[in-house]
Amino acid sequence: MCMQARSGWTTLGLALAAFAFLSWAGLARASGFTYQGILNVAGAPANGSFDMQFSLHDSASSTSVLAGPITIAPVVVTNGLFVVELSFTPSVFDGAPRWLQIGVRRTGETNPYTVLLPRQPVTAAPYAIFAARAAAASNVTGSVQTTNLIGVIPDTLLSSNVALLNRSAVFTGTVTANAFIGNGAGLSNVPCSGLVAIPVGSATQAQPNMSYLATNDAAPVVVTLPQSAALRVGDVVRVSASGAAGWVIRQNAGQVIFVGNLMQGIGVRWAARESSRNWRAVASSADGRVLVAAVNGGQIYISTNYGVSWGAYGVSRNWQAVAISANGRKLVAVANNSPIYTSSDGGVSWVTRENSRTWSSVASSHDGVIVVASVNGGQLYTSWDSGQNWTARESARAWVAVASSANGSNLVAAVSGGQIFVSTNAGVSWVPRGPTKNWVAVASSADGLKLLAAVPGDMLYLSADGGSSWAQAAGSPLMQWTAVAAASDGVRLAAVHAPGGIYISEDAGSSWLLRTGAPDNLSWTSVAVSADGGTVIAGPNGAQLYVSSQATTTPGAAGYLAGLRLAAIELQYIGNGQFIPVSFAGTIMVY
Repeated sequence: MCMQARSGWTTLGLALAAFAFLSWAGLARASGFTYQGILNVAGAPANGSFDMQFSLHDSASSTSVLAGPITIAPVVVTNGLFVVELSFTPSVFDGAPRWLQIGVRRTGETNPYTVLLPRQPVTAAPYAIFAARAAAASNVTGSVQTTNLIGVIPDTLLSSNVALLNRSAVFTGTVTANAFIGNGAGLSNVPCSGLVAIPVGSATQAQPNMSYLATNDAAPVVVTLPQSAALRVGDVVRVSASGAAGWVIRQNAGQVIFVGNLMQGIGVRWAARESSRNWRAVASSADGRVLVAAVNGGQIYISTNYGVSWGAYGVSRNWQAVAISANGRKLVAVANNSPIYTSSDGGVSWVTRENSRTWSSVASSHDGVIVVASVNGGQLYTSWDSGQNWTARESARAWVAVASSANGSNLVAAVSGGQIFVSTNAGVSWVPRGPTKNWVAVASSADGLKLLAAVPGDMLYLSADGGSSWAQAAGSPLMQWTAVAAASDGVRLAAVHAPGGIYISEDAGSSWLLRTGAPDNLSWTSVAVSADGGTVIAGPNGAQLYVSSQATTTPGAAGYLAGLRLAAIELQYIGNGQFIPVSFAGTIMVY
């Protein structure tokens, strides 16, 4: 190999004595390799210092430069031998052919470099060959791409964070799978309704999302609820009985069961509350927790703990009626010859509305937005903004009682010595229905279809079609009825008379029973039933209030449910130690 040279040179020749790649890992520069060659000048081995330039190309003649040039100066050449270390960008070595071009000039000269021809092909050196054998590598250090790794990694070399199929694993994060296959045996704390019932014959500790069948004929099977710490919101426990002795569901400390929607035993146990006063009107929030009672010639009294304790609020008036929203926050009260009073903070503060009239009754929708009030000898009045503004409706009549559906669309109003009027458009228009009677009270279910009305000295009257037709309740006695009330379902009903006692129906008025737990000789003036049916409050004239609250079991370990043979219940955990029945059947008692 030779070419014409400048500076008096006749030729420069290049001969390759050796060419090798060293292992990149063994060099100071990870992308470097060593080039060793022989430089001849005029056919004889060169000696002295030379400047050299190195560049990489993709062919032996291409003009494109892939990397470089790299200038190394001076390079000491002895008897033609020289050694240099070159470092190009690693990415240029992608497996495609590469060619090295070398330019030379004596150190100290400024003339252009003489390019030695031909270019030298870059070939594999021993360490590069070793790298190609990575599939069988035994002592690899640093980072290794795993795309083409072949072989088996022993379990002992895996991280402890790797889940193996042949041993137990605990996952601390969310586990997602498209499908699980199997019968679920051994699973726990799984909110699932398909688990197999487990028959038991003696006391047992319940587990979340399990079913228990009580088979004991001699003594009730006691099933203790899971501890709250072991439960998740939504977990369920199911208990049923095929044995003659039935079952008992026990609670733990800090637990309680809301039982307002259990139909059995409404108004069974009563407690006298507050002081003897001339109670005229009572009302209840949907869950029975907030109760309100108004005194004729006194203040309005409010309880926020199911009637256990009471506080007096507002001014003294001849209160006639009071209504409360489902959540217990919005209240409306009416009195004789007085404005209407409203409260939006649970009765703590009151605002006067409308004009002074002989108001006789008031009712509201569950959200407290739509309100209807009656004037004895005047018109009906409706408000669609929680009592702030009122509109006169219908004609002047001896209106004595009003009631509302949950949404406020279906309203009912009774006239003393007249008919019962119903509205299906929130009081805009009214239609007279039923016989002419000396009506004193009306009540409505949440849907406005089941209605209850009372006439002193007569039987109670029922309507199952929103007031279009009325019939006497065949199972009710003839009493001097003064007030009636209905739970949201229209199935659990209450009625009081004076002087007399409290009557309860648990079958939509088909039959009525006098509750012996409350006095049967008081002048009862008012009665209310919470929407869930768990709480009943009755107010007499000149005596204490009486409250029957079965909204919950007795809190803590003392509380329990009891079911007879063929009774079944499904309890769902809703957090904070609280359970609700989501389904039930048979006779269930609350304690």
